[in-house]
Amino acid sequence: MTRDWLRSVTLLSVSALLGGRAAASLVYSVVPLEPLSGARETRVAAITQDGLAVGESFRKANLWDGGGRVRDLGTLPGDDVSTALGVSSDGWIAGGSGRNFGEPDVAVLWDPAGQIHEVGRFQPGAYTIAVGVNRHRLVSGNYRGPNFEQRAFVWSADGGFRQIPGLNQENRVNVFGMNDRGEVVGTSWDGNAILPFVYTEAGGMVGVDLLPTFTDGQFLGVNQNGMAVGRMDGLIRPTAGVTWTREGGLVELAPAAGFIGSAGYAANGLGHVVGYSKRGGEFEKASVWFTPNQGVDLNTVLDGSGAGWTLEVATGINDRGQIVGFGALNGINRGFLLNPIPEPASLLALAAGLATLTRRRRRT
Repeated sequence: MTRDWLRSVTLLSVSALLGGRAAASLVYSVVPLEPLSGARETRVAAITQDGLAVGESFRKANLWDGGGRVRDLGTLPGDDVSTALGVSSDGWIAGGSGRNFGEPDVAVLWDPAGQIHEVGRFQPGAYTIAVGVNRHRLVSGNYRGPNFEQRAFVWSADGGFRQIPGLNQENRVNVFGMNDRGEVVGTSWDGNAILPFVYTEAGGMVGVDLLPTFTDGQFLGVNQNGMAVGRMDGLIRPTAGVTWTREGGLVELAPAAGFIGSAGYAANGLGHVVGYSKRGGEFEKASVWFTPNQGVDLNTVLDGSGAGWTLEVATGINDRGQIVGFGALNGINRGFLLNPIPEPASLLALAAGLATLTRRRRRT
């Protein structure tokens, strides 16, 4: 019996449990993610498998624990601003650091102990920021070229910076996420349209054609199995969330009931997607998809702790089913952490029990 097999059984068990609850009595509790002292607002970018959230408040990179308590991750020496944009499966955080209260413009990493490490600039003077890091310490990010065009890179300690070429060798590239397999996702101009892409150093760029009637698209995240998630936009149809795999191609995410548009921001290892649903000129409503043909407005499945909240965008989900994002709490912009009820620990304990029972049966 391998550990991989046990993990697969556990994930499938949790997936079955969550899937059943999605169809029946899905409920979440809300934990507000507090700002640093002196700040009112928080923005959350991602979540770790252990339920820690990363983002920023008061122009400083933040780490939040499961109770919503905030920790200032700090800056490089002499800097005064920072931001955290991505986190690896083993707890390394990607972002940027800057000074004079300008933009964070030097790519950095924070290790799981909170120590900051400088990645640097792609070239002298170039605005450079890290948006993703994986367990192999491969970093992805964006920088500005000499004419202020958006370009992208990967970086490693042994190989330094390498530029990600645009589709058809165009320069305008923007990356948003990566996984442990080294797959980087984003959007690129190909000379005719703005297309979503998946990039690896071994395989190069794979541009993904747009669905009919759409004029541009972007992938905003990718899970550990290589499923990319994002959105497509056009003049005729509302924004549509999408998922993509090499085997299955593009699949559109149907918005939550009563909405006409959607977008996907992140997916966990179970293939569950989070993002938002939208209608007309209203604000977005944070949503989750356990199946692509029906989104769930997360505002409709909160317990009493959801009083005063409007959840607008969900930006991350882990394999426990915990979700992070941002919205408004009594009119103030605030990040949130959602815990499924029962708590993730209970679900995992039940799933582990199922895995143990299956193992014993296999032995007999």
